[in-house]
Amino acid sequence: MNRSVLLMLLGLAFSPGWAQSVPPAPVVVDEARKDTFSAVLWVSGTVISRHDARIGAETDGRITWVAEVGTRIGNAEPLATIDDTDLQLDLRGNQAQLARLHAQKRYQENNFKRLNQLTASNNASVNRLDEAQSQMDMTVQEIRRAEISIARTQRRIDQTRVLAPFPGVVVERLVQVGEFVSRGMQVARLVDTENREIRAQAPLGVVSLHTRGP
Repeated sequence: MNRSVLLMLLGLAFSPGWAQSVPPAPVVVDEARKDTFSAVLWVSGTVISRHDARIGAETDGRITWVAEVGTRIGNAEPLATIDDTDLQLDLRGNQAQLARLHAQKRYQENNFKRLNQLTASNNASVNRLDEAQSQMDMTVQEIRRAEISIARTQRRIDQTRVLAPFPGVVVERLVQVGEFVSRGMQVARLVDTENREIRAQAPLGVVSLHTRGP
């Protein structure tokens, strides 16, 4: 470039007219804020369910139904059932025994009232009255034992429905229909898909750090 042309351009650049023709640069003003920033650390981890259990049977018997894999089960809903035919027969026998004892107790109460009246008129001995009272007391105890037997049998019948202890999805069937299971034997695996937690491996140096909410 010609030296004279270069000098002319430099003179124009530093001249007052040239500076006035250049527009001012835009500037944005913002309020200064104080904040805390932390570095991002990528770690490997796994997402697991907080409730993952193999549900077992609470009584002996033959499996009549098991929920299919993928079935969503609510809390306290059955995920398997066990044949309760024999238990139902036991319950009917216990109920018949209880009815017999109640009939026997009514007879003994009437007999005790009759003997009590005879004793008051000196037509019956006190020993017979005491014996009637003793028989009636023993019948009352037998009635209580029969009621306990009925409650125990009813509980076993209720246990033939293997209930879910928490809501979840059946992910594995551990028995098949027709198999005989004993008490405590696992029948199905249930996983809660709603309540989850993350397990990750991170350096000890970041244990004290915590995440900030939005």
